[in-house]
Amino acid sequence: MLIFLMGVTRFDDDADVEEMTLEGDCDCVAFHVRIRQANQDLFDQIDDILDPLDPESFNVLTPEDLRRAFGRIARDLSRY
Repeated sequence: MLIFLMGVTRFDDDADVEEMTLEGDCDCVAFHVRIRQANQDLFDQIDDILDPLDPESFNVLTPEDLRRAFGRIARDLSRY
């Protein structure tokens, strides 16, 4: 299980950034909780890096959004 909890991320144009890769068949479950300051925070570049993991993503603007995201993650993890 992987949980990424982060704010909106943008890299410099010359940054050496690559997609994440996993060796072997990890059968991983990934979650991406994105803390946003406003609805207009649309410049996040982390999605391209995490894409190979096919994470379930949550956009969090309020404490209630965060509670819902963690509740959903806990519910999903209880199936394992």
